[in-house]
Amino acid sequence: MRKVFSSIGEYFRQTDKLLLLLCLLATGYGLVLLLVAGQANDMKDSSTVLATVGGLDITMQFVKQFASVVLGVIAALIISAVDYEILAACWWILAPISVVLVVLTYFIGMDTGAADDKAWLMIPGIGMTFQPSELLKIAFIITFSLHLYKTRDRLNSPLNLLLLCIHGAVPVGMIILQGDDGTALVFLFIFVVMMFAAGIKLRYFVIGGVLAAIAAPILWFYVLQPFQRDRFTIFLHPENARLDEGYQQYQSRMIIGSGKLTGKGIAGSGQINLPERQNDFIFSVSGETFGFIGSVLVIAILVAIILRIFFVSRNAKDMLGSLMCMGMFATLTAQTLMNVGMNICLLPVVGVTLPFFSAGGSSTTTLYLGIGLVLSVYIHSKPKTHTEELRRRRA
Repeated sequence: MRKVFSSIGEYFRQTDKLLLLLCLLATGYGLVLLLVAGQANDMKDSSTVLATVGGLDITMQFVKQFASVVLGVIAALIISAVDYEILAACWWILAPISVVLVVLTYFIGMDTGAADDKAWLMIPGIGMTFQPSELLKIAFIITFSLHLYKTRDRLNSPLNLLLLCIHGAVPVGMIILQGDDGTALVFLFIFVVMMFAAGIKLRYFVIGGVLAAIAAPILWFYVLQPFQRDRFTIFLHPENARLDEGYQQYQSRMIIGSGKLTGKGIAGSGQINLPERQNDFIFSVSGETFGFIGSVLVIAILVAIILRIFFVSRNAKDMLGSLMCMGMFATLTAQTLMNVGMNICLLPVVGVTLPFFSAGGSSTTTLYLGIGLVLSVYIHSKPKTHTEELRRRRA
């Protein structure tokens, strides 16, 4: 038993306690916001109330989210104890599983009622859903990091660039076929950031930007559906369509503004209707309940997590570990910018969750898998573990 506690103590001496603490702080705050969201008028009919504690209803969704957090943290701790080089060597297991699960959504996928894309699979026996694209993010970060690392000596050769672009296009294309444009944009952002971090020459990004500018009008007029084009125009003036497509963003802006500086408090929140406030619009709940101060706190915690991951990336022992961290850095940055942007009407609604805060079991659990990957890089990039250092001193 002593050895077990000694091993646990050794682990926590080595791990990045600050990053772990920041993630737990974010999820704790997110659970509070989810608890508040469950009291809203527009959620009371659809939420299954299990108990009432201190005047607050404990819903089934809150319990599922709490369970997902616990499962995610345990998975992160286990993964972080494994050398990230070993995790990368297992890409041939993780990647096919992730791809097959996404492909299954084309045939037996279902929606959750909050989106029009069938990107979820029902987990048999427990009545819960799982979004395979979240697992695909982790698989892509691992495989793309390994691809860049293995080809680092010929990184800017035309053939290698073509193969890297194909590698990046596969998950983006698969998610577009699902109809999940927001997640596809997140994958694209991850791809660009990791390519830049690996050392791809700037001229190739310029060429890519020019090609994107040329393709934009073609995509707008001949590829995007009318409802997709509406998403990219309504956010500018949601009040013009506040009873239709712009309803969510209009209500979100109203809710955030109603909180003013310090918010209405838990008891005074939830009076203004807002569909899916617990998912894509959880940021508005922070503004309504805790005001401008609460919203700034959400952003500050996420920025701190993102910067800490960047720090781990800069101090990784090799390019492989650094790129894995940059993949998670890009994931959190993209989702934070996109979610907050659509909550305050600076960006269109594209169905992207706010990391650690939005409700979503598969999103939360797989997010912690990625954090486990970063912690693995942190732990296994140290020149010597604490035990090895003690042995050296005793010798």
